[in-house]
Amino acid sequence: MQPLVSILLPCYNAEKYLKYSLESILKQDYSNLEILCINDGSTDSTLEILSGYEIIDKRINIIHNECNIGLIASLNKALKVVKGDYFARMDADDYSAHDRISKQVNFMSSFPDIDLVSSAYNYFSEDGEKKEYIAPIAFKSKALKFLSLFCTPLTHASVLVKSSLIKNGLYVYDKDYPYAEDYELFSRLAWNNVKIATISESLYWVRLHSDSVSVKHNSTQFQTNLRIINRNMHDFIGLQTPMDDEIKGLLACRINSVISFEQIKEAFSIYEECLNKIKDELDKDEIKEVENYLASHKLNILIQVNKRRFKVLGYKNFLFSVRSLFFMNAKQLSLLFSKLKK
Repeated sequence: MQPLVSILLPCYNAEKYLKYSLESILKQDYSNLEILCINDGSTDSTLEILSGYEIIDKRINIIHNECNIGLIASLNKALKVVKGDYFARMDADDYSAHDRISKQVNFMSSFPDIDLVSSAYNYFSEDGEKKEYIAPIAFKSKALKFLSLFCTPLTHASVLVKSSLIKNGLYVYDKDYPYAEDYELFSRLAWNNVKIATISESLYWVRLHSDSVSVKHNSTQFQTNLRIINRNMHDFIGLQTPMDDEIKGLLACRINSVISFEQIKEAFSIYEECLNKIKDELDKDEIKEVENYLASHKLNILIQVNKRRFKVLGYKNFLFSVRSLFFMNAKQLSLLFSKLKK
């Protein structure tokens, strides 16, 4: 008997892509599903579309909000009525590979100590054109736990989760962290001994369009990310170093001001300080995953810093040649990062 999996599909004015997204769940090769569609006070034809599908497929259960209460409140509302042994997320403008749920359930069966798993994903354009593959930032639970200090460790809408996390009160979205609720949640879970993991295969597709959260609410999301970084550093790692917003932004690679060489050095030293605090808890492979990600993360920081300096101050104020950063080999990058430590 297949374990029951509940799918949480929040919808707000989602008529443009909803059928495509919902069909990707209905056509899963895993049939034992409960599909909780939360219509969050939509003013378009979202409710009519959902009602039509509900007649055709009895696995669909519509949760209707008379007025718009937002993503966080809608998800928390749906979590209270989950019946499945597992639950999964889905966004109304994306789609899931036809074997996503079966592969994630099989993974959880093979690794019973894991509580939550996500996957790699691909971007695709508004017109459906396939874009680049996005690999997970790490695979091992402790590596993901460490990296969750600085960034969202998992793809939010691709997760499959043990429903026991709802019952013990850990899996709940915090309304005080708007537009970065996944980052807050996953880092909090990881540092409360919830074991998380990722699958290297792309099982999820994220649609790129101008109405996405990161585009429409970039400023609020930025400030929320800074508060999460601050919380994580102090509450989870015990870091006492005071940090201004520029340093917090650097740690998360969320850069919206002109950054100096000294500030980069300070941020990079915080990475090292945090890693040294927990390095004894990690095995060799976990340390390698962390170091590999931090190397690419630091390179991205240097590139983004240069972009900001160019935009504000012009090309003569580059800290490094962007072109040279792209063409540096591993040894040259290592030397550059060593210089930044001094």
